[in-house]
Formats: sequence, C-alpha cells, structure tokens
Amino acid sequence: MNKHIAVILAGCGHQMGSSAEDTVLTLLQLDHAGVQSQCFAPEQAHIPPANLPSPTSLPLADAAKLTRQPVLPLNDETQAKHFDGIIIPGGRGVLSVFSNLDQPDATPELQDELADFLASAHQNDIPIATIGLATLLLPIAFGEGITCTLGQEAAMLGTLMHLGGLHRHCEADDIVIDHAQKLLSTPGTLEAEHLSHAAKGIHCLVDRLLELSN
Repeated sequence: MNKHIAVILAGCGHQMGSSAEDTVLTLLQLDHAGVQSQCFAPEQAHIPPANLPSPTSLPLADAAKLTRQPVLPLNDETQAKHFDGIIIPGGRGVLSVFSNLDQPDATPELQDELADFLASAHQNDIPIATIGLATLLLPIAFGEGITCTLGQEAAMLGTLMHLGGLHRHCEADDIVIDHAQKLLSTPGTLEAEHLSHAAKGIHCLVDRLLELSN
C-alpha cells in the first residue's frame, strides 16, 4: 500500500509527552498495514520550557526516544498536503505541549505549528485521527460540534464539552468517526484495562483512516 501517514508526537512519556504505548501501537499497526510513516514533533512546547516538569526536556529531542526513524521538526505546514492521513497519539503531555489547556483561565488555543499543520491537512481533505487525550485538541482546532470520544469513563469529559465537542461513549477497542469532518478518535490506553484492548482500537483507527484517505 503506497500511502504515507504523519504521526505527530509531543515528546516521550505519558506525563511529559506522547504515550509510549499509544505511539508504539500506532507505528506497529501502520507497519502491519504496509504504509510508510513519518514522525514529527515541535522543537518547543506551547508553554515555556521552564514550566514543564523537566526544563531541559524538549519535544523534538524526546520524541526520538520513541522511534528509530528520524523525527522531523513540525515547522512547515505545507508538508501536511503530502500525507494521506495524520495521527496524534495520546498522553497527558500532549495537552501541555500542544495547547494551553493546563492553564485554567486561558482561552483555549493550540501550539502555532500544530494549528497550522492541522489546518493545512483539513483544507486538503486529509483525514485526522487522535488517540486518548489528544482528542481534546480537535474542537480547539476545528470548532464546536466535532463528534469524538474520550472513552467510557472520561475524566476530561467536562473539558471536552466546554470546548464544544460532542462526546460519544466508546470502548477502548472501538473508534468514533466524524464522517463530515474526516476526524477519527479512539480512547487508546487512556482507560484500557488491557493493552490488547487499546491495540484493537488503534488497529481499527488506522484501518479506517486509510479507508478515508484519498
């Protein structure tokens, strides 16, 4: 299958970056599907590095710990149109690296480079998939009315609804699709009791993303 998928990472580790489990399961399923993947990460987080748990931790350098392939800087939104789909794995660190949702009184916004990359992909009718907490980025990027999921026991459900997202309950081994917007989401390891359950959901997410790609 001659398709190319962009995987956008926020560093390494559930608390400070992208979930290692979500990322590895995503890359594994892309490999099983016979498609090429390219990882991207920003050089700087949305919030100042001094406010991160580790001041010396930078997303681009940390993301390289998750994969042997080169991780490219997320600094050119024109690259988005060269891909058939985009996947953003979950992890709590995704919120602080790619948004200001950890700042309670701030107007929600995305890190500039991610916002530009997603906007370019959306304008080119490229499907976008998110896993776990990365799904909270969708209504910030594309506005109210996005149908998506954080799973069954969503601790962040109030945040999603405040952002204007339309939540659909979903098991870890399933997905939710907003067909009109070409947006897909799955809980991933956010609440999966077993890694195999998250693997099934991510497997389905990748398969449907490829079906929706041009």
